[in-house]
Amino acid sequence: MVRRYERGLSLIELMVVMTIIMILALLAAPLGAGWVKSTHLNHAHDVLKEAYATARALALRNTANVSGNAVAATLRVNGNKLSVDYPDPDDSTKVLTLWSGQVDTDTTVALGDAPGCAVPNTLALTARGLPADLGCVHYTLTIKGGPSDAGTLQ
Repeated sequence: MVRRYERGLSLIELMVVMTIIMILALLAAPLGAGWVKSTHLNHAHDVLKEAYATARALALRNTANVSGNAVAATLRVNGNKLSVDYPDPDDSTKVLTLWSGQVDTDTTVALGDAPGCAVPNTLALTARGLPADLGCVHYTLTIKGGPSDAGTLQ
């Protein structure tokens, strides 16, 4: 009698391979979560830098025609939302928004959290592009359940 060999995997071999794949996936999951949180922190840095650069450029452009140490542009932070505003040149009681951005929902941005900042989460810039209040250039980025970072806008 001639014996024929069957090709393919037996049920036991398939179960062993599936078990190994599940163990590897369980080991990789915490690494993936850490990578996502790190990416959210980097994204928050990028958005904050873009907002500050936009506010500074707007202040130097001085579209509101302010002079001296009057506020030419303002960077505002509200939780995970950022905006760059400037005074309306036609109506000094109004504020116009030039730019707005948002970081990930698990990320919080705090601006001016150092002692000496008169209005937290607000950075006012003069027509020379300089902060009106140096205590407000400090920031903290916080990820829920993850890393946080602090620094100074430059």
